[in-house]
Amino acid sequence: MLKFYLKSAWRNIKKGKLYSVINILGLSIGLATGIMLLLWVQNETGYDQFLKQADQIYQVNTQFKGQKNAGKAVVYPMTPPKVYSAAQSIPAIKTACRVLDNGTTTFLKAGARQPYKLSSMFVDNSFLSVFSYTLKSGNKATLWQSPHSIVMTRRAAQKVFGDRDPLGQLLDYEGTQMTVTGVLADFPSKSTIQTDVLLPMAYYSAAYAISHPGRDMDEDRQNFGLATYLLLQKTASAKNVAAAINKTWTDLGDKRFDFQLQHLTKTHLTAPNGDNSALRLVQIFMAIVVMLFLIASINYVNIATARSLVRAKEVSIKKIIGAKKGQLFIQFVLETILIFGISLVLAIGLIYLLMPLYNYISGKTLHLDLSDLRIWKTLLLVIFGTLLVSSIYPALLLSSFKPLNSLKGKVGKNVSANAFRKALVVFQFFMAAILLFMTMVMGRQMDYIRHKNIGYDKDYVFTVSFPEQAIPHLETIKTDLARNSNIESIGLSNAEDLTDLYVSSTGMKWEGKDPSSTFMIYSVSVDDAFIPTMKMQMTAGKNFSGVPTDSMGLILNQTAISQMGLQPPYVGQQVSFGSKKFTILGIVRDFNFQSLKSAISPLVMYVNPASRNTLYIRTSQRRMAAAIKAAEAAYQPYKTNEQPFKYAFIDKQFEALYKADLRVGTLFTSFASIAIFISCLGLFGLATYNAEARIKEIGIRKVLGADVRSIIGLICKDFLLLVILAILISAPLSYLLADKWLHNFAFKTHIGVGIFVQVLCVLVLITFITMALNVYKTAKSNLLPHLKSE
Repeated sequence: MLKFYLKSAWRNIKKGKLYSVINILGLSIGLATGIMLLLWVQNETGYDQFLKQADQIYQVNTQFKGQKNAGKAVVYPMTPPKVYSAAQSIPAIKTACRVLDNGTTTFLKAGARQPYKLSSMFVDNSFLSVFSYTLKSGNKATLWQSPHSIVMTRRAAQKVFGDRDPLGQLLDYEGTQMTVTGVLADFPSKSTIQTDVLLPMAYYSAAYAISHPGRDMDEDRQNFGLATYLLLQKTASAKNVAAAINKTWTDLGDKRFDFQLQHLTKTHLTAPNGDNSALRLVQIFMAIVVMLFLIASINYVNIATARSLVRAKEVSIKKIIGAKKGQLFIQFVLETILIFGISLVLAIGLIYLLMPLYNYISGKTLHLDLSDLRIWKTLLLVIFGTLLVSSIYPALLLSSFKPLNSLKGKVGKNVSANAFRKALVVFQFFMAAILLFMTMVMGRQMDYIRHKNIGYDKDYVFTVSFPEQAIPHLETIKTDLARNSNIESIGLSNAEDLTDLYVSSTGMKWEGKDPSSTFMIYSVSVDDAFIPTMKMQMTAGKNFSGVPTDSMGLILNQTAISQMGLQPPYVGQQVSFGSKKFTILGIVRDFNFQSLKSAISPLVMYVNPASRNTLYIRTSQRRMAAAIKAAEAAYQPYKTNEQPFKYAFIDKQFEALYKADLRVGTLFTSFASIAIFISCLGLFGLATYNAEARIKEIGIRKVLGADVRSIIGLICKDFLLLVILAILISAPLSYLLADKWLHNFAFKTHIGVGIFVQVLCVLVLITFITMALNVYKTAKSNLLPHLKSE
C-alpha cells in the first residue's frame, strides 16, 4: 500500500511540474535560509554554555552611585582589585578569579630576530578552577606559580614554536624571560574570553608595586581595569552574594559603589546596566526564522488548496471505487512528505553551497555539522513543525470532497477554502511587510550615522602613534611637519583612537560634590592645536594656549558640566582631578568619542606632554598621499620590527565601530529579500492557477471587447487589495519592532510616514508585476480552443 501511495504521489508531482517546482523551490529556499539564520541565533545565544560550571559563574559589575548618563545608571563591567580579596571571605563563593586584558603585546623567542605579536591577558592562579578550558599540556596546579611563567593556546604555541614541544621554552616579554608552563586548547569561538597568551597576575602585581611605591595592588580601590569572576557554590544565591560583597565593602568605609552579579552566559547579549537591546535583536532574528518557515509553508498550502478543483475529480473517482477518507488523507500527507523530503535535500545542499558567503556576510565561522546530535534535534523540530503546518489542512481539504458535487463541478464554490487561502496570503505579506519595513529602517539608521554631525570634522584626518622613546621629540616632529604644505594642521593627544576613548577616572572632585557618590569621567591628554585641528567648538572660555601654565587648567565638555551640577560662570572654577587642583579654562561642545549607541559621557581634556604619543594630522583629498609620506619620513628614526609605521584615518575608525551593525543590516536585507521572493513565488503560482481557472472567462471577455489592460486589472484587483490590507495590518507591529531596534542607539533616525509609504509602493508594485505578467501572457494567447470546449 505504501508503495502505491508513493507511486501515486510521484505521478502527481510529475503531472503538475510547474506547481511542483514552485513548491519545492519555495520550501527548499525557506528551509535553507531559515536553518542558516537559526545557526546564527544559536551561536549568539550559546556563549560560554560549554563551560562545565557555566550556571555557577558570575561576572562582578560596578554601579557608580549617584551618577546617571542619559537617564541610565552607570554600570562598569570591571571592579577594583580589592573586590577579589573581599570575595575570599564569603563562604558562598567557591573561588574567584581576576582577568586583565593586556591587548596585543610583543614576545621574542630565544635566538629569533623577528618578534611575535600575540594578544595576552593577566589572570590569577585560580583561572582554570573557575573556567573549565582544556589544558593540553602542563601541570594545572603550578601553571602560574612563578611570576615569570606563561601559558599559551595551542594555535599560539604552533605559531611560535612550530612542531617543537613548547613546555620549558623561553619567551622574552618586556625584557623579562618567561617560561612556558602550559598549553591550552584554543578558546572556542563562543567563549567570552579570547586571547593567545595568559600571563600570571603576580607579574602585573609586581609591576604595579614598582609604579606605585608603597602600595599593594590587592588593596587598590580605585583602579577599574580588572574583570572579576566568581564561581559560586551550587546552592548559593547571586543576590545574597552581591549583598555580602557590598557589606564587606561598606565596612571598609567606602559607600561609592554598588556591586552586582551578572551571570556569565548573559554578558554577551545583556549590558552591565541591564540594556538588553542585543538580546532583542536576536529575538527579532528568531522571529524571522519562524516567518521564513511559515511563508514557505503558506506557499505550499495556498497552491495545494487552489489546485483542489483539478484534484477533485481524482478524489471523487477514488471514493466511488471504494477509497476511504483516511486512505486519501494518508496519500496526500505522503505526497507532502515526498515534496518536503526533496526540498530538505536541496536545502541542505544550498546550505553547504552558501555557507562560505553567509560566513563572510555575518563575520562568523558557522557550519552545519550533520554528525552533531544537537543539530539533528533542531532540524527534526524544524522539519516536524513545518511539515505539520504544510500537510494537515491540504490533506483534510482534498480528502473531504463529496463525489457528486465534485463530478458536477461544484467544488469551486468552496467559500471557506477561498477565504482561508486569502487569509494566508494576507498573513504571508503581513510578515513580508514587517521584514521590508525593518530593512528600510536599518538602512536609514546606518545612513544617519554616516552623515551625523558628531561634533568634529573627521574627514581627511589620520593618526600616527609613535613609540614611547619618541615622545620627548614629538613637539619638534610636529613643528617640522606643520611646515609641510600638504598638511593643513596637526595636533597631539594620548588617544590613539578618538572614536573609542576608554580611559576613565573617578578622581574628579569639586565644591558641593556628594562624598558618598561616584563620578566617572573620561579623560584625554591634548595640546593647544588639537581642538582647532579637529574643528571642535568652544561654548565658553578658551582653548589651551601652548604655554607651561596650560598644565594647571582643564577643559570640560557640556555633559560633564551638566552632571557635575556646576553653576555658571564655569570658567575659573576650581576642581580636583587625581591628586592635583586645576582651573576650568573652557567648555568644549559635546562631541561623540564613543559609539553612537552610547550617550555622550562626561569628558575632561588636560595637558600632559609626557603622555601624548599620537599625532592627529589634517590634510586634503588631493594632498593625502603626500601628507602620509611626510609622516612616514618623520617616523623613520623610530621604526622597529616591533613597531612599524602605521596610520589610521578617523572616518574609517568611525565606520569600524558599526561593522557589526552593517553586517546585521546586510543579513536582514538578505533574508527580507528572500522572504519577499518566496512570497512572490507563491503568488506567481496562485496567479498562474487563477489565470488557468478563469481562462474561459478571459476568452469571453475578450470576445465581448475587453482589452488586455482591463482584464489585468480585473484579475489583479483582489490580490492587490489583500496585499494592501496586509501592509496596513503590519504597520503598528512594524513600528514597535523598529523602535525597539533603534533603542540600541542613543542617537537615532526618525521613523516617519514616508517609510510606510515606501513599503506599500514596493510590495504593491512587486505584486502587480508578478500577477500582471502572468495574466498578460494568458490574455495574449490563443483562447479559441478553450471557448470551443463549451
